[in-house]
Amino acid sequence: SKPAWTWWCGGFRRAFASQQLHHARAPKRDTQAVVSNVLDPIRFGPERTLIDDLFQRFGLDVLIDHFVESGGARSIYDAVLASELRLTRMIAPRLIDLLDAAREKLDFDEPLEMFVGQDPQVNAAAMHRIAEDEPHVLSLTSALVERMADAELSFVLGHELGHLAHRHYRARLAHAAFGRNPAGESKAPPLLLRRLESWDRMAEISADRAGFTAINGDLEVAVSAFFKIQSGLGPEHLRFDIAAILEQLESLQKASRRELFAEFSHPATPIRVRALQLFGEASERGLTLEAVDEEVATIAR
Repeated sequence: SKPAWTWWCGGFRRAFASQQLHHARAPKRDTQAVVSNVLDPIRFGPERTLIDDLFQRFGLDVLIDHFVESGGARSIYDAVLASELRLTRMIAPRLIDLLDAAREKLDFDEPLEMFVGQDPQVNAAAMHRIAEDEPHVLSLTSALVERMADAELSFVLGHELGHLAHRHYRARLAHAAFGRNPAGESKAPPLLLRRLESWDRMAEISADRAGFTAINGDLEVAVSAFFKIQSGLGPEHLRFDIAAILEQLESLQKASRRELFAEFSHPATPIRVRALQLFGEASERGLTLEAVDEEVATIAR
């Protein structure tokens, strides 16, 4: 079953997924929407349109609000606090400086704490607060911190802030909010589940744009971060080549079994790279963001 939270890269960390359900005490929920003057205008249009349509069509706001208020969802802040190291300026000044810079660049000023946990996977996670009296959580793996350069870390941090700012957690609670039948299958309408899978991949494009903005549109940095996350290897093993990854996109577009891509929670890396390249070139090509979104939507199908 899918967890309520979806992590940043293809390999998911689900250690705390089960702890977000069946909380005996209903928290005072976080209802305030984030309005970022930086992130809101650059959000991937088809992603915003799809999730707004699904929330209206299936009445998800009422359903999810009831799920949270009745204690169906719970915060995992205490679990993270007990199992990972909370990063402070005294402990990790470099990482805190990078986070502060990304927060300022993206106009994100909500309460937030950053943690690191021992894990060989190059990965990160954003966990939105459920209760108003707790902070959001950013969780980094030790491998990510060890292998990423500062600029690459800034891209990852910006990406995670994008998920938080766009309130992506709301849609990811829908599976649990519908409940499950005795066989353990979601009671959510099959059409909704299929559309949410499509939305999940689109949400990564919106978050990628946040990360891209945090690094001032440096595509080489984003590509090197993607390479490290996908392969787990650093520059001593791989040469980060944008042309090579875009050639892989051409091969993907010719693939005979493209329906397999629908099983992935994230778009294929070459698609994400091309989407960022198109986004970054919009001004140079004299294109509106709407035109770029149409082009990105075509390759992301």
